[in-house]
Amino acid sequence: MRILVALLLIVCYLPPASARIYHYTNAEGRKVYVDSVTRIPPQYREQLDVRDEVKSIKSDTLMSEEEKLYQANREALMAQRKRISGQMKSLEMAVTIRSNLVIAPVKLKYGRRSVKLNMIMDTGASSTVVYRHTIKSLKAKFKRAGVVQVADGRTVPADQLRLDGITIGPYKSKGGSMLVMDNLAGAGGAAGLLGMDFLKQARYEIDFDREMLIWEPKSHREMQDLIVQIDERLDEIADEQKALQAPDPQSQALGSR
Repeated sequence: MRILVALLLIVCYLPPASARIYHYTNAEGRKVYVDSVTRIPPQYREQLDVRDEVKSIKSDTLMSEEEKLYQANREALMAQRKRISGQMKSLEMAVTIRSNLVIAPVKLKYGRRSVKLNMIMDTGASSTVVYRHTIKSLKAKFKRAGVVQVADGRTVPADQLRLDGITIGPYKSKGGSMLVMDNLAGAGGAAGLLGMDFLKQARYEIDFDREMLIWEPKSHREMQDLIVQIDERLDEIADEQKALQAPDPQSQALGSR
């Protein structure tokens, strides 16, 4: 990008060349400007007046090269913007929010089977819990874990399930265990609770307005700032191209003569 800017500066500040302009006053009293003595009628050559007028050496070819540089710069920025936008989207995940409960999609893998469930992200739960009826398709084997205490103070029997993988957003665990218990009603329509045994490894923020989970929020903000900078530069390029294509006032003045 710096190379492109440097090339643009070189083009914009090329030294001007001089062209000699002649003028005379015809019989009607009007001044006539020409660029060659041969174009002055013989009867008017005695009143010859010569002027040196600065004329830009920017040719159509050179202007074309400038346009190509602007276009290449713009295309490079657009490609960079698209790449950053894709990276940002990979850090965003739609969730469902009900009464401040954040329900997120989670993928559980057991052997060659897997299941996708909606689970409550519960930072108050030390262990991840899944409800038995939601994972029937895994045909998993459980190990007796004893009893666990639930939110209302009751103790209920629970089994332990060893998994081959847990995935939520960009975070993946190759293994892990969770508690399995009976709760046909579920919790807020969810299949279980994603506890701190998994969430402690994740960095995220919750966008309640958009119902979105933002993973790696610091990186996400940095990408947002980069896109703002790219958009500002694209606006600058558009303005510079308009100025480049605008007629030269000096050329217009000469043409009107």
